[in-house]
This record gives sequence, C-alpha cells and structure tokens, in this order.
Amino acid sequence: MNDRELRELLREWKAPATPPSLERNLFASRTEGSWWRLLRGSVRVPVPVCVAMALVLIASVYIAATKGGAQAPLRDVSLTDFRPAAQLEVRVIRGSHANR
Repeated sequence: MNDRELRELLREWKAPATPPSLERNLFASRTEGSWWRLLRGSVRVPVPVCVAMALVLIASVYIAATKGGAQAPLRDVSLTDFRPAAQLEVRVIRGSHANR
C-alpha cells in the first residue's frame, strides 16, 4: 500500500466504542470519597521491613512493661519546712557573647 491508500483507509476507519465497564472503573474514583479510597487501598511492604517493625514493637512493649513497675512511688511534697537561704551569694557567669 502506498501513502494515499493508507490515508483513505484511515479516513474510513472508525474507532470501536469503549466498553461500559472501562468507563465505570475510570470514573468511579471521582464519585467515591478520598477517605473511602484510603481505607480500601493497600500498600505493599517487603517482608524484612514487616519483621523489623514487629521486633521494634515487641521490644518497645517489653521495655515499657519492665520499666513501668520499677518506678519509685511519688511522695507528697510539703512547703511547711521550707526556709530561705541564710546567706545569698551572687555569681555572674559570662558567656562568649559578653566578650564582644
């Protein structure tokens, strides 16, 4: 075929209609809310990352459980025995900004 025959053939050719299922799938995301898509969606995570996350979670729960019982009990604080200092000594500390 030469170019002229191909052009004539292309002018006569009609594109087939799109199937309704394709249109439904493409435009369904516009009608559904973005929150619903987030809840319905999925994320692929490699197995080593999942194992590492599980180990970190187990370790943090274990550390929180063991340190939670070892804390000293809080005691009441009273200011009835509070007395001001007998002698006040003022000390000026100069930093690097004071030498400018």
